Amino acid sequence: MSTGVLRNPSGFTSLGGFLREISDDFAKLVTSMHREMRKPLRLAIIFASESSDAGILTHLTSSNQFGLLDGSALLDSSPDSEVGKWWKARRGLLTSTIVRLDARAFSLPPSASVGILRRYGPEEVKGNLNSLGVRLPGDSVVTRNIERCDLGKYLLGQSKAILETKGTPTTTSLLAFQYLAESGFTAGRGKALNYALAEALTAFASAQGLSFTTMAEKKLDFCPLIPDNSLNFEKEAICLEYTWRASDFMVAKNRGNIAAYCLRKLRNYSRELGWAPE
Repeated sequence: MSTGVLRNPSGFTSLGGFLREISDDFAKLVTSMHREMRKPLRLAIIFASESSDAGILTHLTSSNQFGLLDGSALLDSSPDSEVGKWWKARRGLLTSTIVRLDARAFSLPPSASVGILRRYGPEEVKGNLNSLGVRLPGDSVVTRNIERCDLGKYLLGQSKAILETKGTPTTTSLLAFQYLAESGFTAGRGKALNYALAEALTAFASAQGLSFTTMAEKKLDFCPLIPDNSLNFEKEAICLEYTWRASDFMVAKNRGNIAAYCLRKLRNYSRELGWAPE
């Protein structure tokens, strides 16, 4: 990835000045990449599991930009996978894809997901959760729980360093998620859950005064993508891609699988948007 301008370090009086020039060039490149798209597009990959926090995602994302995927860390974590080998031969494209999409990854804990499904999920899921003693939350409770998790912080433009929450899911929400996982998160069921999340995010936007409309499983009107959810602002869109996983998934042993999943999503988006040569 290049701005087309070569910088000669000897032309600067200090290392700091040289690095600032590089930083300015990079910022200009990011802006030009966004302008290339008919409508700026962002991508967030959401891992819904029993995990109460980001866990191993902190080792796959930037240390100073909340949730932003780190291409080198992804490749280092999944070097022998098919998709890892594919991207290894296209490192520049991987970097530019992450930059163009502002691609990020977050976890969605049971403290948020179970309440969403109890209120907005398919009737079968709502009935099962009711039988487990999960109370029907109001819109305000669902909104509060989204606000407290990483996805909510991201949508509100907050940094995790500014608003840090700790703790574990309640026993009820954890057991409820485990019960749902036993039924399996097949493709068909996953789509039904995506519609529930879209409804929850619509309520969240209304409560927070955010100006976006939400769609589930629908093609965007300016490109061929069909994301799980899309949040459509006046001047940009955010694509949310969910993956539902059983167990405490955001742990070190799953690092390679998580990295490969993110790399596959990035490749799919790069191909659909015409950035990848094949």
